[in-house]
Amino acid sequence: MSGHFLLTRLSRYSGRLGTGLVVGTTLAAIASPLPVVTTIGVPDSPRAMAQASEATPLPDAPDAPIPFGEGETLTVGVKPITPFIFVEDSPMPYGYSVDLWEAIAERMGVGTEYTLYETTPDLLEAVRQQEVDVAIAGISITNEREASGLDFSYPVYQAGVQIVTLDRAALPVLRYANYFANIYTVIAIARVLMGCLVVGSLIWLVERRHNPSFKHGPIPGIGQGVWFALATLGTFGYGDVTPTKLWSRVIAVIWMGASFFILADFITSMSSAYQANSPIRGLDDVYGRSVAAITGSTAADLLRGKPVTLVELTTYDEIFAGLEERHFVAAVIDYPTAKYEVARNRQILITGDRLNREDYGIAVREGQAALLEEINRDILALQQAGFFNMLDERWFDAED
Repeated sequence: MSGHFLLTRLSRYSGRLGTGLVVGTTLAAIASPLPVVTTIGVPDSPRAMAQASEATPLPDAPDAPIPFGEGETLTVGVKPITPFIFVEDSPMPYGYSVDLWEAIAERMGVGTEYTLYETTPDLLEAVRQQEVDVAIAGISITNEREASGLDFSYPVYQAGVQIVTLDRAALPVLRYANYFANIYTVIAIARVLMGCLVVGSLIWLVERRHNPSFKHGPIPGIGQGVWFALATLGTFGYGDVTPTKLWSRVIAVIWMGASFFILADFITSMSSAYQANSPIRGLDDVYGRSVAAITGSTAADLLRGKPVTLVELTTYDEIFAGLEERHFVAAVIDYPTAKYEVARNRQILITGDRLNREDYGIAVREGQAALLEEINRDILALQQAGFFNMLDERWFDAED
């Protein structure tokens, strides 16, 4: 069981007036039998409301809807996950999910009491066992969780899981060294140099008997031809060396025309080299290797069906530390967390595409229809008011 901390923040309360039921039975007259008539009315006094409450039995606790309204305080379970729930360096949790819940609680007119849990399974079990009324964190909506005694609100964030690896060249100089040492970069540069060598050699062969600029031996002459090819690459000028023979000029014109395609291929190859700077580009690249994930997460569930050595850890700090210490080659974590950490210059790289698409939601115990209905209405209202855009700007700077 995880440790708890209780912090109460009371929001503005909006008035709610409950209604009671008074059941009165009117019996038949003495002379002739009449049918029984049941009258349902609204109590007209606090005493009548109390009597109605005492007379009406409450349903069993596990199936009873959570009461909320004026004077009520809901217990909300949280679990650390950046940037949705932060618990460090603060007397109470804060983050994307807390901001969202505080806005919902204000609209509902309820107070909030937060309880901290270490893992998602502990948090969800607390909802099932009625230790908390609501769970807010980066909680993925899944069929398995819906079938295990939980209900979820409308989606509040579109997420998914993502492969991250260590940026092995965190220093700019080393990063560029790795970049230019990449096989894609080497091939791209080699293609350009080979083209220049071929064109330069042909120009030298044609011009060496007639042009003073090329009247040299093979090495300096071909070198001059390579310089000519480089100078005219992507331009329509000859630079400081000009061919004089017809065939030399034909070769030069063809070279200048082809240079646009050569440069396009060069740029494409260099882009591929940049993308391939990480040795891991997809899930296939980690097969047979150690990969980390958060315990009880959907990422861990996904990896269990793959030929990898799964390392389950409790916190993201443990995952990032493990990457830096080379305990595993990669980790699969929630995409929003990966994006947030990379934007803050963590020494990690996002590599490849998202492995799946998941929605985050607010979890309640199954059967809490009234509470879930109120939460969903407030989510829609906040969405229409642009509140989610403000959350994205605050916690993610800009949303893609």
